[in-house]
Amino acid sequence: MQSTLSHQISLISGLRHPQNKGFAALSIVTLLFMSGCVSTPALPEKHLDAQQLQQIQADHDHVLQQNQQLNNQTVSQQWWRLFNDPLLVQLEQQLLEQNLDLHSAALRIIEAQAQLGQAEAALQPRVSLDGGYNRSTLSENAPLAQLGAYTHSSGLWSIGVKSSWELDLWGHFKQLSQAAQANVEAKYFAQHDLQLSLSAELARQYFLLRSVQQQYLLHAEKIAMEQRLLEIAQRKFKYGVVTLEAVAHAEQQLIRSQSQQKAHVKQRQLLKNALAQLLGTGPKALDQLFDQAYHYQAPQQIPVGLSSHFVQQRADILVADAELRAAVAQLGAAQADFYPRVGLSANLGAQAFQFSDLGDWASSTYGVGPIIHIPIFEGGRLKRNLQVNQSRQRLAAVQYQRTVLNAWHEVDNALIEYQYQLQDQRDLSREYAQKNTVIRIRQKQFDQGVLDQAQVLNAKKELLEVALLQSQGQIAQALSIVGLYRALGGGGAQDWYDSLMQGAD
Repeated sequence: MQSTLSHQISLISGLRHPQNKGFAALSIVTLLFMSGCVSTPALPEKHLDAQQLQQIQADHDHVLQQNQQLNNQTVSQQWWRLFNDPLLVQLEQQLLEQNLDLHSAALRIIEAQAQLGQAEAALQPRVSLDGGYNRSTLSENAPLAQLGAYTHSSGLWSIGVKSSWELDLWGHFKQLSQAAQANVEAKYFAQHDLQLSLSAELARQYFLLRSVQQQYLLHAEKIAMEQRLLEIAQRKFKYGVVTLEAVAHAEQQLIRSQSQQKAHVKQRQLLKNALAQLLGTGPKALDQLFDQAYHYQAPQQIPVGLSSHFVQQRADILVADAELRAAVAQLGAAQADFYPRVGLSANLGAQAFQFSDLGDWASSTYGVGPIIHIPIFEGGRLKRNLQVNQSRQRLAAVQYQRTVLNAWHEVDNALIEYQYQLQDQRDLSREYAQKNTVIRIRQKQFDQGVLDQAQVLNAKKELLEVALLQSQGQIAQALSIVGLYRALGGGGAQDWYDSLMQGAD
């Protein structure tokens, strides 16, 4: 770098001698030739090992074969429609329109686009119109006054057009423009990632609220049964059939269930408020939307679009990729700072003592010529700036690799969660069927006078407890599907961005 800079200084120094026009021309040609030798730093390797990807893909293919509900079709941008729930669709649409965090993300895109415009403007010539008036006087003791210069006050009018243009020989401004463009893309993908996170969070809160609603209704039935069991225990105690301990135990179970029901009421209101906050509305704004009973229907088919190329669609990976490209471009700009800067300047105007003389040809002025800036000594600023950008580029590369690795882990964990929730539901369904069989047997025995009513009620209570577990399991299954789509990146950020850009055109 030092020898190259010394050679450039010697070339530029030849331009100081007007008589050496041939050398000046040769110097300019040499600078232009050397500018073509400057290139953008190459992107570092950023993908996982091919063998790892093959193993991951094989594992995912095995999961698809084991679960008929999963298929490899493309995921929709509005993946929440898969649940066939009109209210959920309505709330998701409100989220996209009203969420304040999404509004902030849109403003950050506008800011990044303005910064891109600033970077691109540096590549263009600058033209300005200046005018002014200055009244001054020369000191009688000044050297020029001693030589006979005019010492009375006088005014000077001036007007002119100035233009300057820095030749981007080493790609400094081009690299900054590329970095700004990558930053715009990063902001778009960050908006998509935020949108996906918020949509998934809304779906999660929604299903949790629906779960609490179901739990509340089932607990109401359970409380009614426990009240009857307490009454039966009290009658038996009255006639000496059971001890006081049996009555206390029945009352204790009733009190516990009533306490759980109060917790359901509190949790239901908190979840409604959480949904309202996501939608940018005030507390209790959604109270009227959840009056009707709810029954969860699991999707029959779940498109997941699993392939090794999904990393090209997940928004957070695309954010990391754009930030890496921006860091590489910034590094290229830092490298270009070591080279001379060459520009052109020109001005055309007029100066006159009288305003009326500004239009005379004799008042005209002009100037044109090159501007050369050669960084010789800046206290190590350029070197430190280069080191800063090298570190940022390496950090961005590591961040990209970490994001990709996290993505694969999240997808794998989401698939595991979905499979086990599905199996739990099957086990609970079998248990529910067995409990029903027990109830039928006990009811028959009660009708025959073999068992008392308390034993039948206890069997029904056990069935309700399994129903509570089933309700929780259904919602857990829904949450596992939401988590799976969150891990997969929704409907694909790259496709979303491409369609957005086509619409903008």
